[in-house]
Amino acid sequence: MPVTARADTTAPPASTVSQQIASSVLTFDRSRLEPLAALRCAVGVAIPLVAATAFGQPGAGVFITVGSVSVGFGSFQGAYRSRATIMLLASVAMAVSIFVGSQTGSTPLLAIGLAAVWSCAAGLLVAFGPAGAFVGLQSTVAILLADAYPADLRTAAARAAMVVLGGLIQTIFVVGVWPLRRFHHERHSVALMYRDLAAYAQVIASAVEPQAPRAAEIPGAAAVHRDPHPFAHRGERLVFQALLDEADRLRASLAALALSPSGTSAAVASAAADLFEEIAAAVEDGREPSDPLDAWAHLESAAGDASIARTLRSQLQAAWETARVPAARTARREPAKRTERVAENRTPRTIRTVRTIEDSLATLRANLSLDSAVFRHALRLALAVTAATAIYRLGQVPRGYWVPMTTLLVLKPEFRETFVTGSARIVGTLIGGGLATLLTLALGTHHSVLVTLLLIFVWLGYSLFRASYVLFTICFTAYVVFLLTLSGVAGAQVAEYRILNTIAGGMIALLVYAVWPTWESGRAREALATLIDALAADARVLFGAVIDAKMWDPERLKASRNRARLARSNAEASVERMLAEPETSRRIDPHVALGVLAAARRYALGALALHARLTESPTHPRPELEPLRDQIVTGLDAAGEALRGAALATSHAARLPAQSVPHDPEIDVETDMMIDSVNTMNELLGRPA
Repeated sequence: MPVTARADTTAPPASTVSQQIASSVLTFDRSRLEPLAALRCAVGVAIPLVAATAFGQPGAGVFITVGSVSVGFGSFQGAYRSRATIMLLASVAMAVSIFVGSQTGSTPLLAIGLAAVWSCAAGLLVAFGPAGAFVGLQSTVAILLADAYPADLRTAAARAAMVVLGGLIQTIFVVGVWPLRRFHHERHSVALMYRDLAAYAQVIASAVEPQAPRAAEIPGAAAVHRDPHPFAHRGERLVFQALLDEADRLRASLAALALSPSGTSAAVASAAADLFEEIAAAVEDGREPSDPLDAWAHLESAAGDASIARTLRSQLQAAWETARVPAARTARREPAKRTERVAENRTPRTIRTVRTIEDSLATLRANLSLDSAVFRHALRLALAVTAATAIYRLGQVPRGYWVPMTTLLVLKPEFRETFVTGSARIVGTLIGGGLATLLTLALGTHHSVLVTLLLIFVWLGYSLFRASYVLFTICFTAYVVFLLTLSGVAGAQVAEYRILNTIAGGMIALLVYAVWPTWESGRAREALATLIDALAADARVLFGAVIDAKMWDPERLKASRNRARLARSNAEASVERMLAEPETSRRIDPHVALGVLAAARRYALGALALHARLTESPTHPRPELEPLRDQIVTGLDAAGEALRGAALATSHAARLPAQSVPHDPEIDVETDMMIDSVNTMNELLGRPA
């Protein structure tokens, strides 16, 4: 029976920039508070700062603190080795910047030129993701700060050494907790994955209209494979990898359950949700799972003879048994064959390093073009930071380094991030500067008082880093005021300069972005086209396995499905950013973009369910489906061409004639949904925007 894809083409009301700013200021996500991680970072700041102050060297303590606090934010990225690598790279980059900036700061023109070079490099490093952006940002902040305090060669080297020392202390604290918190990252990532499955199962149990699971990857899940615990045995790591692999299979089986014609799907999904929640809780707590409210009995009775329900039950049982294996005993329980297979697939570290460098250079070369949004952002950032540096250096603005520094922090590749985050930073700076001034006036400026206040606000800043940007900015501003007051600058004067120069830097960033904007709508079209390309590639792999059972390759199917999922996640994020921009900037009708996304979700549901059918049992060859595969791929290719600017009328020719599709009761529901979704995409793209 055909399934009609009802694309949601109703665009949500676009919020104005002022509404988004208000939302950003008022948003507080309690679930993202990190007081324990913040305490670890605060201790890494406290030890060198207190020691330097006790020995009467507050100036040295200031530079050690700069390195320690800045590098500490790197501990919120990556998992294990990747986290330590990011922190070490940031330490070295900041030290080099401090050394160079201290040497050249006495020459304004040279300082302005270096600000241009460093800020352009920081913009290009955005191409390497959050880690690259973090290292680029911290090193540019360091050179802007050092430029304001020129020094001779010996002093510059001493400053660089102190910054490295502060960064190393933070890195040692991060590495030092790994043996004490075994598998903390893995447990958290696996628990998130199974809670996500539980939420999807609840949707199946309650929703009238079936839908695909969300496309976004669980944060940190991929790192369980790529960046495992460095002190763990290979067999111990396999438990968490097996749980994630099983979760991927369960995800596909839930999609098939959502399309199952059986009337027991809701009951099966409800019972499964309870078991998913228990697996998540058990893994996170480091204990064996226990049957919650006889959920297994409910699942057994609800599953009955339904094929997909039995498969789901079997997969859940495998995940349940794997979750029962205590991490300390994994190496003995894990079959030797699987351990050997992992050992065979290990790539020597030297080769991995060479490949990483080659990939990084290739990424950099690919972005050295005006067609690249990253390159345009780098040029815009360099222009803005250079202008801000020139204004304060040539105009001799007191404490003027806050002008280019704020410009650097505010100017982002996206419209929303620049205007919303920039406005929030200005608000936070005003409040933080005023609060710090009041506290220094009330409590005095004795070193012990300043160090105590500084550490309190550093801990609060780390804790609130992900929960509230405005509150984080308030704490960070106060920390800077206390730090500079400790170095000998009057607290009220520091706050006044910071507030005025922050406003000036923020205004420069907003003005430059307004003159040279980067609109998401162009990238949204390309992101949607990339999504459709990924769906077409997946269709070739998927139907190849359906047409010829000899082509069935679980790893290839999984890789293809994951590429399509990543493309869908990127497209959804891009369209969401586009909706936050002014309507006049849009190059694609939001109704069309949302409709294509909705159709892609339903296509993904059908394709994922078909994946599950393949893994459920060996399939017999279906060569009669070859024309259907060709039609689906042709339809998807036409939709992709339309998004890239081809004549929209050509997409009508790609409409799939459903009546010509061979009848196959086993996969009718899935293929009907995929056909109808492709037709919906082409109909949307065929109408005038």
